[in-house]
Amino acid sequence: MKKIIFLIIMTLITTIGYSQVDTPFDKNHITDKKQLKEAKKKIKEGDKLFAMGKGRYIDALTYYLEANKINPNNADLNYKIGICYIFTTDKQLGLEHLEKSKQLNPQVNYELSYYLGRAYHLNHQFDKAIEYYNEFKRRLSPKEFAVRGKELDKYIEECENGKELIKKKSKVFIDNLGSNINTIYPDYTPVISADEEILFFTSRRPSTTGGKRDPSDNKYYEDIYMATKKDTIWQLTTIPDLNDKKHNGAIGMYSWEGKTYLYTYKSKHNGDIYESIINDNKITIPERLPYPINTRFKESSASLSPDGNYLYFISDRPGSMGGKDIWMSQREYNDVWTNPINLSAINTPYDEESVFIHPDGKTLYFSSKGHNTMGGYDIFKSTNENGKWSKPINLGYPINTADDDLCFVLSSSSQRAYFSSSRQGTIGDLDIFIINLPKEKPLLISDEKEYVAWQNQPIKLSDTIKQSIIKESEKLKNEIVLNNIFFDFNKASLRPESKTELENLIKLMNDNPNIKIEISGHTDNIGSAAYNQKLSESRAKAVVDYLIEHGIERSRLSHMGYGFDKPIAPNDTEEGRQLNRRVEFKIIKIN
Repeated sequence: MKKIIFLIIMTLITTIGYSQVDTPFDKNHITDKKQLKEAKKKIKEGDKLFAMGKGRYIDALTYYLEANKINPNNADLNYKIGICYIFTTDKQLGLEHLEKSKQLNPQVNYELSYYLGRAYHLNHQFDKAIEYYNEFKRRLSPKEFAVRGKELDKYIEECENGKELIKKKSKVFIDNLGSNINTIYPDYTPVISADEEILFFTSRRPSTTGGKRDPSDNKYYEDIYMATKKDTIWQLTTIPDLNDKKHNGAIGMYSWEGKTYLYTYKSKHNGDIYESIINDNKITIPERLPYPINTRFKESSASLSPDGNYLYFISDRPGSMGGKDIWMSQREYNDVWTNPINLSAINTPYDEESVFIHPDGKTLYFSSKGHNTMGGYDIFKSTNENGKWSKPINLGYPINTADDDLCFVLSSSSQRAYFSSSRQGTIGDLDIFIINLPKEKPLLISDEKEYVAWQNQPIKLSDTIKQSIIKESEKLKNEIVLNNIFFDFNKASLRPESKTELENLIKLMNDNPNIKIEISGHTDNIGSAAYNQKLSESRAKAVVDYLIEHGIERSRLSHMGYGFDKPIAPNDTEEGRQLNRRVEFKIIKIN
């Protein structure tokens, strides 16, 4: 009996203690009537926005924080502030407010232990997260567990993955692109030009065309934004007419057959992929890719292989293993696309997103909520060897975090990568970041060596140097195609997209000062022999001139134009003619 009385007394003391600490918004605790009225008004406005879901949390937070200044010790308000923070701008502040809410009143809300689990998870305190996830699981009724148990078990599995991934921290340097690009609203999907001087990206900020919100998630509609780099600083610039009043997103930028293509996304037909051509700072009106790429289902992210023959994209069409999957279609003659195949070796029962094919044509980067993710979307890579995709590899921490990490693209130089993340340190709930890879190992992520040219199979610098160890004056038989050299149509002026390939060639020359090379230009058989001879020679000379301007001695270089005299493929198909339009180099002498 004494024990029962003792427990009752302790319960009353605890309850009284919490009621004294958990300060309500009433006249007994806030004597200033004007302040009390203002605080209640702020909370009411915040609650309206909070009830609309995650899309309005950042707006609700503004009102809640104003009320919190008047009374910082209200458990319910701290609970809501904590939730707003962990899903928008600051996971650490979110955790602090949720912990304070618990201290003020452990019974403040049935979902408190769930959100504490999420907060510790997103702050990479995985053991504490598991503790709270399990605590919440124990509170669920059998009916509730049937609905939410799978989600909680997935979170616990992600925490276990996170503990292992953080042990193997990668040596990379990650920086936020800054407030010139990122805002408190979602900013993501970086699309970078070959020279890294132009940036397209997607944002859901108030300046979106039409200024309206999508009723499905209460966030502003997506728009495409453009920035250019001036003295290493990104500056927003006027964008051509790519946006309408609904969803529009940047997807990718690719150079193929001397042209630069911008892929975009529109919400028409639930989600379609479009294509524009960039030429002389002008962008053509986006044209919808044909069936079977686009369907009545949602197609979003897309990436074109370096040879232009394969399109990898995201779709939730029938045949998907889960929600959104990675699909691949092959380009046939006359630009007809084959029926897409599901990359079942890579896809999971969970969503895949943000696909990017590396310039080597065989390494695929993508984001997934499956595999061994540590939370949300993680970035993975898989390599195609002999027609089979390898088991996806998690790029690890700190590239991946317990929150969403998406839209990974590698620069042409392979020294930098750009991606989107909701990690700690964002300005908003999704920002664009840059990864600077160590100079001594520029391709740390792809585990490849530097490329001097890309063909169907890459030719590596190390292989080139091995081939060049030959007797003096003896010619190297292998002629190496510089596939990433681009010219304006019917002209010999080099396009900026050629810079990376030429820098690789310059590096080869500087690393091997005893070699001399010949640059040769080649064309298809369209047009007269005289015209093609002159064009091919002019283009070869343009490459030589570029090398001389960048420090390579003239005496080490020669150039020739062969017109259409040396085809490497039949000229009776567009594919063959494409292969014949090329610039090559070969080592002709070693001093």
